[in-house]
Amino acid sequence: MGHIRAFQAIEKALREISGNVEVKGTDPLDYYSPKVPELINQLYLWMIKSPLRGLWGALYESNIISSVHSPFRWLITQIYARAIHESLKDSPQVIVSTHPFITLGAASLKREGILKTPLVYVATDFDVHPLGINEEVDIFVVPDISIGMKLKEMGVPEEKIKVLGIPIDPIFSKEISKMELRQKLGLGETQPTVLIIGGGFGIGPIEKLVSSFKNFKKPLQLLVVVGKNEELKQRIEKMEKDLGIEIEVFGYIENIDELMGASDLVITKPGGLTIAEALAKNLPFILIEPVGGQEEKNLEFAIEKGVAIYAKQIEEIPKIIGELFENPSQLELMRVQAKKLAHPNSAREIAMLLLELTAQKKKEN
Repeated sequence: MGHIRAFQAIEKALREISGNVEVKGTDPLDYYSPKVPELINQLYLWMIKSPLRGLWGALYESNIISSVHSPFRWLITQIYARAIHESLKDSPQVIVSTHPFITLGAASLKREGILKTPLVYVATDFDVHPLGINEEVDIFVVPDISIGMKLKEMGVPEEKIKVLGIPIDPIFSKEISKMELRQKLGLGETQPTVLIIGGGFGIGPIEKLVSSFKNFKKPLQLLVVVGKNEELKQRIEKMEKDLGIEIEVFGYIENIDELMGASDLVITKPGGLTIAEALAKNLPFILIEPVGGQEEKNLEFAIEKGVAIYAKQIEEIPKIIGELFENPSQLELMRVQAKKLAHPNSAREIAMLLLELTAQKKKEN
């Protein structure tokens, strides 16, 4: 979903900037069947929730897939190149990829001379996977200067690297006071407020996390996002009386920017877009249960930059939160760091870059 949300943010920014831009978003695998992307999603969700959870991280890091001589890399290239080739019937002036597999397939078409269109690879995590690093990519958009330095060390020319951030919805650049948002959302205005994000499917130990606050003795307001998991929503709502703290439970919502803006701290898995959104709202965060691979990279980045705390055990989170609210200077330091790393206008800056490329393409033609 992060790759799709990144595209949607860029698309929205393009339409806000230019009234006559034509944007087509596609999952190349739809060329084979719309059921294929859904099957892959289900396989991924099963893998990260099963005893094979560590397998994804091992594959992400392994040369078995990323090596130039890997049969898996060859197969991925062929599958995506064939699908992308079908999409070229629309004669795009720029191709933007938010996934390394797509980048790999498009780069192959450029190498063969089939595709002459500028190719832009936009990273959606605080890392760039080797499959996305190809000579045929014209511009790499990365989330932080440290990722840009990593690309340079891997031989990518500096002029190809743009540090513009992970594309998030332009609405995250809107500044509204915390108090105003709490009033708008009908929340308590004075209590320390913690946002728990379970994603669009309510994945993760959300119920266990909420119940861990049973003996929390200080004022606290929990905002819990469970996505489309209606059963989980009902169970958590019933927990409020026993826990003795205020809980507001949200299903699938469109205003996560407002919930973040109303909060003092967020607890989440280390997804790239969620971290980028929290940074845009200058929010410190506690990270839980990273999946191996890109989420571990995101976790390492956030810890190293001083904007997050990693809770290895769910049970220790209430203690961490209590200590943070007792030490406002530490929270403030984390907020300052978050502001330094934030790219709230990332989608607009990427959109401007793409419009410049289309203008250049028109002149050449």
